Amino acid sequence: MSKLITISDEIAEYITTKGFKPVLSESFSINARLNCETIAFLNAYEKLEVDTYVLEAEGIPYRKRRYGSFIFNSKNNKLNINKHRTFLQSENVNSLFGGIERKFAPIDNSILENQFLQELIKADFSKFPEEDKQLSKNWFVGVQMFRVEAKEGYLGQPTPEGIHQDEHHLVVQHMMKKENVMHSVTGIECIDEKQSAIRDMLILDFELLD
Repeated sequence: MSKLITISDEIAEYITTKGFKPVLSESFSINARLNCETIAFLNAYEKLEVDTYVLEAEGIPYRKRRYGSFIFNSKNNKLNINKHRTFLQSENVNSLFGGIERKFAPIDNSILENQFLQELIKADFSKFPEEDKQLSKNWFVGVQMFRVEAKEGYLGQPTPEGIHQDEHHLVVQHMMKKENVMHSVTGIECIDEKQSAIRDMLILDFELLD
């Protein structure tokens, strides 16, 4: 549980009954002590690298990404950084990249050690259904920072593989920033066609280890 980030929404029951819960930014309360850490984390989106798998598949560099992971001990509330690893999904859930061990640029340890990120992970976990939290004390937490960018001549597609599931036990998606964006559901369109449109996302996936 985080002492510096709180989420006011009642989320657990909604997840149990519906399987998901949209949460507005107004529901998050972030302690002012995290201001500098929050800015540093958001600035890290300017250093993402092009997703070469999307570039090779479609010839357009509209998606940038970095990937990292933790082991989270929910009993002592500690996050330990993992050695960098590949990202794999099955062909059953990802028709475009399933079965491919994708190796993305790593998230720098200085960002994985960022207190805002770590407190956000703990705050998210605290809102999961109790029956899920009790399944294991150790969780693998995948962290995906990615940016979808649209420019004159092409749209940005958050999920070029189409509608899919990620095979994770629990998943959280945070919208970190939208800039010059009209829509942001299945595509991105520029409001001002002379400027880039960007959508910065943080995806946290939780997997049982015990």
